[in-house]
Amino acid sequence: MAGDWIKMRVDLYDDPAVIALSQALRLDEFAVVGRLHKLWSWGDRHMVGGLAAGVTLQWIDRYVCCPGFARRMQMVGWLEAVDEGIVFPRFDRHNGASAKQRMVATERKRVQRARPQDAVPSLSLKERDKTKDKPGDQGATREEKKREEGGKPNRTPLPEDFAISEEVQAWARERGATELQTHFDFFVRKARANGYLYANWDLAFKNAVIDDWAKLTSPHQPKTHAPPKPIRSRQTAKPFAQTDYSEGVTADGRIV
Repeated sequence: MAGDWIKMRVDLYDDPAVIALSQALRLDEFAVVGRLHKLWSWGDRHMVGGLAAGVTLQWIDRYVCCPGFARRMQMVGWLEAVDEGIVFPRFDRHNGASAKQRMVATERKRVQRARPQDAVPSLSLKERDKTKDKPGDQGATREEKKREEGGKPNRTPLPEDFAISEEVQAWARERGATELQTHFDFFVRKARANGYLYANWDLAFKNAVIDDWAKLTSPHQPKTHAPPKPIRSRQTAKPFAQTDYSEGVTADGRIV
């Protein structure tokens, strides 16, 4: 049928398996690749799940006009003979409708990534979802939907390679935070022991420093007490320490 095609690698001609077939059959690599193309095209049209029932190795040799071709394909792992007929290993990975759809979708995404950013049309979520009816195109991804719908970012466990970043170090210097490594060691131990999940681990560490998880500062500052109020005299309303009692004392020592 017009427009039919099969998937073949651009570097197939110098594949070690092709070279082995070439040496064993005394053919050049191009003659081997041409026969493979003819055989695999036939398989793409007639095989189901990689099995051709009732077909023999001898028929393959006649079909590609090369005695011993099928046997050599067996030796490099590209053909198997079973009781029901012959099998192309990993057929569904490279041939058939589903494999072609996967390849087309992969190529489309590669072209889109290579296209300049300003050349990509800006589509809404609804418009991208309309492309789902095209083979291999799944429309907007789940992550894109979350971003567009304002979903919360995913929280993750503590990364194995988590360390004090340069941004956190600069932040600590600006705040005057000291003993950053001690804060960090305590934070990591606590996060692992409790299985904490955070969307931003740098931000979580900053909060731990602010809240002093490691308790590096005294929890209670010493209280300051106001000085005691002086006791005042009822008569003069002055503190006793400031009252001159000699003013009310007569010459004979009586207080008036």
